[in-house]
Amino acid sequence: MNLRQLLKADFGIEVLVQGGTGLADDPFVIEPCSATEATRTQLNLLRGLERGRGELWRLLEAEPVAPAVQRLRIKTVLFTRDEIINETRRYYFDVSQVDGVPDARTPLIEWEDPRTTFSATHQIGWLNFDGATPNNQSKDVLDTSLHYSSVGAKATIYIYDSADPFTRERSPTERRAKELESVCDEIRAVQPNLEAPWQSKSPSHLPSRRFSPVRP
Repeated sequence: MNLRQLLKADFGIEVLVQGGTGLADDPFVIEPCSATEATRTQLNLLRGLERGRGELWRLLEAEPVAPAVQRLRIKTVLFTRDEIINETRRYYFDVSQVDGVPDARTPLIEWEDPRTTFSATHQIGWLNFDGATPNNQSKDVLDTSLHYSSVGAKATIYIYDSADPFTRERSPTERRAKELESVCDEIRAVQPNLEAPWQSKSPSHLPSRRFSPVRP
């Protein structure tokens, strides 16, 4: 089996690659496709390779090194029983057959909705986009789960409409604090023994990046 078949069989990852090993003198050859599809292939291929090694990874840099060759540099982390191994790797891609110029430096948008300013990118930190699940059958209701994962970790971001008619009158900080408090109250109604994820009684002390509920 070639690399493309192996990634599909082992991880269900689709890559539009005809051959190559990713080395400077033997780059991965991306088959004819759009620039967006080529960027997705680059990121998915790296995801499959590092997943096979059991490593976390994130993109550091993407740059042209020849008229039709691009180099992607990534940071990897491997947790073993005795140590944490950090490495930097470089992979090369032949993009001569691509319609346009792939640009992995620009975040690849995998999900967006006109009702919210939030867009789901292919990679958030060390996590990679797996897909989106609509939680409501009505197209008029914004209620979607965005799934991310990496080696040994999974995360879900929920995007949904606000039930508070006065939400838009509040400041962003107040909206986040109020929303987190509301969600935690709902969880405590089911699990009353759970503790709040902050030390003080006010969720406003949490940094904004820690909030998972996202609303328009």
